[in-house]
Amino acid sequence: MLEIMGKGYVIEHCISFFQKENRQKAYQYYVTDLLWGIARKQGLNISERFRDLVEPKKIEGNPKKIISNIKNKLGGGEES
Repeated sequence: MLEIMGKGYVIEHCISFFQKENRQKAYQYYVTDLLWGIARKQGLNISERFRDLVEPKKIEGNPKKIISNIKNKLGGGEES
């Protein structure tokens, strides 16, 4: 396919695809953050944002401490 279309076309297509995907993500994050803010202002307790669910933050640290923190959160305890 590369021989038929040409390298430049394929590269431009890939760049265009990723730019479109990034614009869609930005719009989704904008709208959901807006709705999240409105809901919180109305008194609803929504703890996590959409972006945090889709792209969770990387957890760093000692594995034993991470496991302990997860157990504490599941048991209703406080994070250590």
